[in-house]
Amino acid sequence: MSDEATRPAEHPDAAVFACDAGHLAYAYAAAMGIHHAEPERRFDIVIATPDLSPVPEVARRGPIRFRRIDVSAIPPFRHGNPRITVGTFFRHLLPEILRDEYGALFYMDTDTWMRRPGLQGLFDRRPRGVPLAAVASFIYRPDLLERPHPVSPRAERVLGAFAGTNGDYWQSGVQMIDIEAHLKARVAERLFSYVETHHDLLERHRLGDQGALNAVFADEIVPLSPLWNWHHEDWHHPDLLERFDPHILHFTGRAKPWMLADEPLVGEVNPDWFAALSQWSPDFTPEARRGSAAWFEANPVFRLRPLDALHRRAHVAVMRHKARRLTIGASGQAAMQALIDTAEVA
Repeated sequence: MSDEATRPAEHPDAAVFACDAGHLAYAYAAAMGIHHAEPERRFDIVIATPDLSPVPEVARRGPIRFRRIDVSAIPPFRHGNPRITVGTFFRHLLPEILRDEYGALFYMDTDTWMRRPGLQGLFDRRPRGVPLAAVASFIYRPDLLERPHPVSPRAERVLGAFAGTNGDYWQSGVQMIDIEAHLKARVAERLFSYVETHHDLLERHRLGDQGALNAVFADEIVPLSPLWNWHHEDWHHPDLLERFDPHILHFTGRAKPWMLADEPLVGEVNPDWFAALSQWSPDFTPEARRGSAAWFEANPVFRLRPLDALHRRAHVAVMRHKARRLTIGASGQAAMQALIDTAEVA
């Protein structure tokens, strides 16, 4: 078993991350967040990756199960966004690889954070036979984002090329999966086939597995409550977090919880992340997000201390003003509440 996993499966279901070596430490930090939030859980926490050798001994001895996965079934693909690797396709291999170990999987991207517990209850009450439940992508819902032009021309092109027949477009970074139903629906097989025949279309729109998943399966995805994938920075405002009280925060923008950044919510979760990352690697040093106050301190603009100090103070003041500004109005909040109230998996 040591070649395939650091320990046997213990529980019937699993919260799972899937990534390459570059995101292993981040997956570990996010997984430890679940471990601390759900101490009485009856599900495993699993990190699936092609190579177990980078996993340090301290992590192997801990509460997280590491599972090797064979990724040879993924067709050759180059993402149109250079920041995203083929590792995003790993999640679609999980049902096949884990079919003999678990009944249901709750998949999360490595830039997610469990804000409050509740996942065990979600496993307990989930409807059986649902291949995949996911959350509507906030950025493609004009009723959720109240701006003069809420849907960009690019978003319209994406919806035209990949959305379901009712205009549904799903965020693939958090998924509730019934393994047996997922395999019966041949989700991964259909997705990989689409990638092989529509590679140029995906690259043109700078999309990867999320575009392919929507193109082949959007009409069969069941709505998951947005509280399980709170994934747009406009919705990370303190007033909205207090009102809606989501379970999982998803940092889909450029500011990630493993970085020093100006976004207040990132700063709130940084201590927990940095503690886990320091456990994974004692040499861990947080990277400053480019353009942040911490970044400007290391990369001064004027190279004159008084001017650079003034520049940083002005930058911080602007960011604090932006953080206080609530860009989602009453109608957007009502539309979000409707999504929550009508979710089939909640």
